[in-house]
Amino acid sequence: PIQRSLALETRPDMPLKAAFAPVDSADVINPKVLPEPAFVVKTFSLADNQKWFLNICSHLIVDRPLSNGTQEQVDDTYLDSWCLANVQVPLHVCSRRVTVDHAGQESVAADVVFNPALTARATAGKNMNVFREHMCTLSLNHCEKEWGIKLDRKYKVIKALYKGGRGDGTAPLPIPELVEIERDQMLRAMANGGGAPPGYGAADAGGAGAASKKKLVQEFDSWEEAEKAAARKNAAEAAGAARAGSGGNGHTAALERSRAPPAAKPAGGSGEGAAIKKGFLSGKGGSLYPTGSTEGTPAPNAGDPLGWMPEKLRSRVKTVDTAGMDEEEQKRLMRVHAGLEEDPKAKERKEARAKWEEEQKAWQAVQDALPSREEMDKIARDTDPEEFLSELRLVSENMAALEAHQKLLPGATNAPWQGEVAPGVSFAKKGFLNQVEAAAPPPAHTSAPEPAGLRAGPVLAHELAEVQGGAALELVVHVPDSVDRSELEVDISAELVHIHGPGGLGLRLQLPRPVREEAASAKFIKKKRQLRLTMPVATGAGR
Repeated sequence: PIQRSLALETRPDMPLKAAFAPVDSADVINPKVLPEPAFVVKTFSLADNQKWFLNICSHLIVDRPLSNGTQEQVDDTYLDSWCLANVQVPLHVCSRRVTVDHAGQESVAADVVFNPALTARATAGKNMNVFREHMCTLSLNHCEKEWGIKLDRKYKVIKALYKGGRGDGTAPLPIPELVEIERDQMLRAMANGGGAPPGYGAADAGGAGAASKKKLVQEFDSWEEAEKAAARKNAAEAAGAARAGSGGNGHTAALERSRAPPAAKPAGGSGEGAAIKKGFLSGKGGSLYPTGSTEGTPAPNAGDPLGWMPEKLRSRVKTVDTAGMDEEEQKRLMRVHAGLEEDPKAKERKEARAKWEEEQKAWQAVQDALPSREEMDKIARDTDPEEFLSELRLVSENMAALEAHQKLLPGATNAPWQGEVAPGVSFAKKGFLNQVEAAAPPPAHTSAPEPAGLRAGPVLAHELAEVQGGAALELVVHVPDSVDRSELEVDISAELVHIHGPGGLGLRLQLPRPVREEAASAKFIKKKRQLRLTMPVATGAGR
């Protein structure tokens, strides 16, 4: 418990003079309370340009990194393979103090303690730079949070191992919290022994006033052994006091009185030492934990192998649940993933694409067989009426054959010609070409002219309706699965909508009411494969 509390929490500043009061002399410092120096980070405070030295040290009191998923300490194999990825790094920030640099100028020094497994890899090995950079960043972040300052991130790792220490400044200072724990153990041992150890702050038995050269703290291999030794000594002294009856010495009685809790102050008092204010337990301020305490409960992502990943990114990751699959299905997915077998869905998309390309080739062949409009105009200018009627008869025969091709024309929405020609109706009625008469002038086009070079092609299925109470027109265009939305080009004018697609696929639609093309909007619905165009009706346009 002590190790975990020091590793994961940072205590407030403790004055060094008070912390090291029992161990002022260098020969009585327990080596177990000293950190092991690793390297020094030099930076500056952004507020006052004060030079700072961060001594990166190590001590076993700090835990190894903890896995984000299992909350267990990671081993050396993990650190060598993944460095500090997907782990929580415990550290301990010690008190800062004022020191001087090599030029004699005033600076600030502080110790940041990590587990030895990290400092060993930050000073040697192939991943040394990775560990060092990560540990420097963590040290700067926690020092800023601890003392409310901003440090320059353009730091530098200097050659020194320690700054602002004992002696010439290179000997590390004890960790204040460990010194406090050691002092508390010593005081408990003194209390259990009935008096202070010889030489602790007093003259020796000879009265010369010289300090005792004995160690102030008895050393044990572990704190548990020290507690057991103190308990055995306390039990022996208690038995001796019981045999002596009421003749116990006054010093032991004073120690017993010092262990007794202080007398409680009156409930109505306003003393500063009151632990609970009046009315706290009976007040109506609400529950302390309205939804229940989370003490001791695991983290939300505990045990999740993707717990290190941000929530938004984790929601986009496709996972395969093998619990609901049989062995054959699992093997098939493994073969697909390894590239040994084709995915059925990908195969279906590939077949649909191939079928669509075949239809486009067939339609292109029909288009190539038909004369273009330029060729028709040239025929009308350069040939006599008899030759023109002969060519027109050939066009009529080709159109009749095209209308009979139900595979290319499954419905009225896939009529091969666009514009004012109704679906399923031939350009020439039966017997029309057999009558040698003067050709009637073509009707005037009321819609916008079709762009030059545009060839007739399959028409996209669509629906046109009035929305917003007649204030706008909505055109819903159904896009085939084989066509990507990026292959469609949409042109909107006041009275015409023109959609261009691959292979001549498209739509040319005359609008029943003029619209404001600059205010039109388009939206593609992926699940329904629909392109929705919303076009506000022009002001003053009649129905």
